[in-house]
Amino acid sequence: MKKTILFNFCLIILLLFTVSACGAKTCHRCGEKIEGDPVEAGGRYYCSYECYWIELLS
Repeated sequence: MKKTILFNFCLIILLLFTVSACGAKTCHRCGEKIEGDPVEAGGRYYCSYECYWIELLS
């Protein structure tokens, strides 16, 4: 019984990590889907430094 509960718990945790890692990020400024590494600043994601600087200087 305990092994089944532990196995189910581990399976749920693994599923949560997998789903959270696969979430596609979108650029805060232009709204495009970010394919590569995003630029993260202030809890927001940008597709490039250009988008980041345009918003920062606006």
